[in-house]
Amino acid sequence: MTADQLKETFSAFGTVGEARVVPTGRIRPFAFISYDNEADAAKAMAAMQGKTLSTQPLTIEFASLASKKTKQRGQTYREQRHTQQMHSG
Repeated sequence: MTADQLKETFSAFGTVGEARVVPTGRIRPFAFISYDNEADAAKAMAAMQGKTLSTQPLTIEFASLASKKTKQRGQTYREQRHTQQMHSG
């Protein structure tokens, strides 16, 4: 599965801003597809959910931004690193 194949397939539902395949080392690939608007993304999701593409059944979900908890963990880590660097040097 390539980004070009994804873009070609999913363009049937609207303007695809970006399509990319993320290498995971797993048998089942992972990809992101972005649309210019949410309505087109919803159409694609409804139409393609469970369909087969390149011998793989699709499971489609809306991506979400990092959760508040994840952001807080990242901030805490950065603060700890900064504190360690200040005490080390």
